[in-house]
Amino acid sequence: MKRLLKIELNKVLYSRAFWIIFGLYLALIGPAAYAMDKIFKNSRLSENGEPNIADMVLQQFSIFKFPYVWHNMAYLMGWFQIILAIIVITLVTNEYSYKTLRQNIIDGMSKFEVVMAKELVILLLTLCSVVVLFAITLILGEPVNGVGLMDGTMVVLAYFISTLFYLNLAYFLSSLLKRSGLTIGLLLMYSVVESILSYQIPEKLAHFLPLSLLGKMIPNPIAILMGKDISPDLSPTTLITLFVYLGLLIYGNFWLLKKGHAAK
Repeated sequence: MKRLLKIELNKVLYSRAFWIIFGLYLALIGPAAYAMDKIFKNSRLSENGEPNIADMVLQQFSIFKFPYVWHNMAYLMGWFQIILAIIVITLVTNEYSYKTLRQNIIDGMSKFEVVMAKELVILLLTLCSVVVLFAITLILGEPVNGVGLMDGTMVVLAYFISTLFYLNLAYFLSSLLKRSGLTIGLLLMYSVVESILSYQIPEKLAHFLPLSLLGKMIPNPIAILMGKDISPDLSPTTLITLFVYLGLLIYGNFWLLKKGHAAK
């Protein structure tokens, strides 16, 4: 495993594209968090110019107060998973463009090792993202009397699983399509396609679609202002279903290599 990770890190750490994209990822999260908070605080007044109860609640609301800041930051950073996905897409499609994947196989790497090497990179990116989540939350979070700083951290586990799945989806699509622009476009379109599909199939089945499951794991935090429960859904059914999807994506990459997709 160390050998595989060393091989992949040599590709990643010497890539200018990686540092530019990851730097953009880090630079955007803080301003986006303050923008979200400002939107809540500058909510519109009612039609007669006087604030109604809902407006008053919103204007007093801060996304940075513990323990809800954990959930709010996890939800916000979920929107930036696409940037991490672009890193994965760039790494994978470059392997096809520059024939390095084929060369690795010729040099003796097994197809299993090829897939596991990328999985190690995905795991490392996911862990880095979790570290960023912890750092940004502890830096921006506003302490509340009687509330511990670690209260509400269960959502971090949901974020970890969500990011791991999304990056593996990006990996599979990259391996399948081999073109970065096409893969990014399809990844962005997938949420729209799944939304349309969810209205065409029974509701019970729609709940088991991948992005629907991810949405239940980290619900939209604005729902709390309407009195709804926003607790992360980490039920056995949700976790088992997501890990089945994850296993299928990983096997899909292995299957593509086994069928000679790298040489096409």
